[in-house]
Amino acid sequence: MRKKQGHWYLLTGILIGFLAGLVIAWIIQPVEYTDTSPASLQLTYKDRYRVLIAAAYAASGDLVRAKARLELLGDENPLQALTEQAQRTLAEGSSPEEARALSLLASAMGQAPAGQPGAITPFPTLPEAPALLTPAEDAAETSNPPQTTP
Repeated sequence: MRKKQGHWYLLTGILIGFLAGLVIAWIIQPVEYTDTSPASLQLTYKDRYRVLIAAAYAASGDLVRAKARLELLGDENPLQALTEQAQRTLAEGSSPEEARALSLLASAMGQAPAGQPGAITPFPTLPEAPALLTPAEDAAETSNPPQTTP
């Protein structure tokens, strides 16, 4: 007669298989995501992506590019998503710079003409600095004021 040993071999086999699966999945061949769409991101990462888009817009002023980047997120209404995120950012007490960039982009998207997808917003330029005069030229200019004819 054989002695009844139980089914411990099944439990140890399942445990060894589970551990081997974890080692393979986490260490030997972990999953690597490449060429994924921003639309597949979790909501927190989508929010972070919108902040990066808004910061890029604040730096470059390229509304067309910002709109193209926002379309990759797959939001039904990108303008509403930007506005809500800006309000959430302020309400949570997060970075006011992020909220300002988000609201700037939302404002620019709201003001874009309906017939155009957007245009590059020119940044204001500084006036040109006056040419520097040598001391001799400066003295000559002050001693000979320009004459006006009546």
